[in-house]
Amino acid sequence: MLRDYIQQNQRQLLEQQTDFYTPTGIHVFFKDQIENEEIDSEAVVANIESLIPHHLLSEVEMIIVGWFDEFEERGLNAFYDGGTLYVSNIQDDEADMTDDVIHEISHSLEEPHGYFLYGDKKIEEEFLRKRKYLHDVLWKMGYKAPITVRQACRRDEGHFHYSLRGHFPKRIFCYRVYRVLSSSRCPLILTKSKPRAL
Repeated sequence: MLRDYIQQNQRQLLEQQTDFYTPTGIHVFFKDQIENEEIDSEAVVANIESLIPHHLLSEVEMIIVGWFDEFEERGLNAFYDGGTLYVSNIQDDEADMTDDVIHEISHSLEEPHGYFLYGDKKIEEEFLRKRKYLHDVLWKMGYKAPITVRQACRRDEGHFHYSLRGHFPKRIFCYRVYRVLSSSRCPLILTKSKPRAL
């Protein structure tokens, strides 16, 4: 009986995801377990470290996987704050988690390299050009978006924000815009309608 109890506890411990350190010294901590049991978090982080040069990981000290209020409040599933990446424990697959972590690593580089990245205004101009194209497509589809959608640009912590919330029915908007833009040569990249990292 004691033997069965010990074996059962051992199995449970092996099934749980445990905190670990990467070869580059990043601490990966699990506040909550990843809901998709098919995701191997160690493989995801190892893949990311093989893709990104080590000097570009210098701003990341820790990755915390779990569910945070900010995800609901801000409509996202990952964010970077003060040396830590906060990543949702609700992921579709390893590629989805990899995408979120790499995206947030790029945000970690905005503060130390912001002038180099944004000083020439090319990124802002490209974003506005793509937003203008999206606005024009929406008008052709019968959605009369306000002109501010294509002109206004607000910059917060290195991000360019444009809000379309409240202007369109979400299901119809996501499907139709994806359908139109995925079949055109538009350089605007649209992903699935799940909230994405900012």
